Amino acid sequence: MTVVKTRQIGNSLSITIPKEFEIPQGQEYMVYKASDGTLIFSPSKENLLEEATDELIREKMIEELGAMIDHNLAEIGAGNYVTIEEMEAELLG
Repeated sequence: MTVVKTRQIGNSLSITIPKEFEIPQGQEYMVYKASDGTLIFSPSKENLLEEATDELIREKMIEELGAMIDHNLAEIGAGNYVTIEEMEAELLG
């Protein structure tokens, strides 16, 4: 496991990504934050479409879907969800 630290740059915080992860410069990410503070970084679709082959797009979309599932599971684990009964009660009064 690699540990990184946040750093202040202007009015923002930055996290350095170690070279060993081989992330290209300029890569854009969608960032999700779970209620427990977990951060999930997923490559943006726009950036993928500019550079990728069909196979790479497929792989990256699967990775992004996995990140979205992980994000949702983290939210559920933190108790941030609405049950069907609660939705029905809210919609039907």
